Amino acid sequence: MAAREPAQQHGELTVLLGALRAGGKGPDTDWAVRCARLLDMDGLCVSSQADSGELLWFSGELSARLDDLQFTVGEGPSFEAGKHGTLSLATDLRTIPTRHWAAFVPGAEELGVRSVFAFPLRLGAISVGAMTGYRREPRALTEAGIDAALTLCDALTLYLLSSVAPPGRGEPHATVRPGSYESDRGAYENDRDTYESDRGPHENDPGNRPSGLHRAVVHQASGMLSVELGVNLATALDRLRAYAFAHHRPIVAVSRDVVARRVQLTADCPGPGHAGCGNG
Repeated sequence: MAAREPAQQHGELTVLLGALRAGGKGPDTDWAVRCARLLDMDGLCVSSQADSGELLWFSGELSARLDDLQFTVGEGPSFEAGKHGTLSLATDLRTIPTRHWAAFVPGAEELGVRSVFAFPLRLGAISVGAMTGYRREPRALTEAGIDAALTLCDALTLYLLSSVAPPGRGEPHATVRPGSYESDRGAYENDRDTYESDRGPHENDPGNRPSGLHRAVVHQASGMLSVELGVNLATALDRLRAYAFAHHRPIVAVSRDVVARRVQLTADCPGPGHAGCGNG
């Protein structure tokens, strides 16, 4: 990516901040794409606090898959930034110690991701979520890039805290390739529209449009399992995560199968990282 002049960077940052001010249009898919471009990322997403995490905005399919991976395994840069309110800058995932993010790192590498940078959305003791960007090649952020990201996060935090209703965000349509977390056509797409999953930097997709919550079906499936298995919602969500991890599938796709009765989970599924968690 060609370097931008400081004046051009400042002008773009001003525009992005303007969308978050009172009377601004608010974030959307184009906003996420432009943020990724400004920060020299290949893609970017914004997610709410980790414990009940929801993907709010994302620049494209791969950003969504990366966030869903972290939601499934319960670890990763976005998870740490959102839960603990700390910067999590992983310049090269291959240098991460084996015991740290043991489930996340292999999954991210399968997606072609080498660098992940997560910034907390936090005001004092209030943790709102995280803004996370990724790169396909291992490369450190510049000091100017970090400063710009932190400025965006401050404004984004205030925007989210002042929002009365849950914000809308773009949900991409994708054609996914066989294998691993990319194996479930329909997990990230509308059947009428497709988009090439390797679109490239910033993942810009003209088919993106505002939609409902990305993980609404996950919450629906958790509610169904809670009743069927006689467990609380947190335990039901653990069952979903465990099945998705054990079968190497996106949690959104598994949840759709549970809701459609194509997959039946059992009460003895112990949690993420274990096999033998249901039929289907």
